[in-house]
Amino acid sequence: MPSVGEGRKKRYRPETVEVLRFIAEGFKRNLTATDIEDGLTRMVARNIEVEKETAITTAATQQQPENELKQYALQLQIALEQMSATMQIIADQKEEIAELQK
Repeated sequence: MPSVGEGRKKRYRPETVEVLRFIAEGFKRNLTATDIEDGLTRMVARNIEVEKETAITTAATQQQPENELKQYALQLQIALEQMSATMQIIADQKEEIAELQK
């Protein structure tokens, strides 16, 4: 996940913090990893409506090479897959802990 700094000075973007809070809240409410993943899918897959496109935003968009956008999309997909795998590991561990407590 994109961050700035290291160790205790590590800072995340507000949207990243929102995702991490969503995951933590889901586990606090005893949701399954699948439920949390479904919620994240709804949370991340957002449609943004632009009221009016200006010449400046058009020029800025055209200046970004298509490869950069594809690379960013690939990195985002990899990060989401890693997050999903991590969530599954956490869910499995929670189940194992619950069984051990029994």
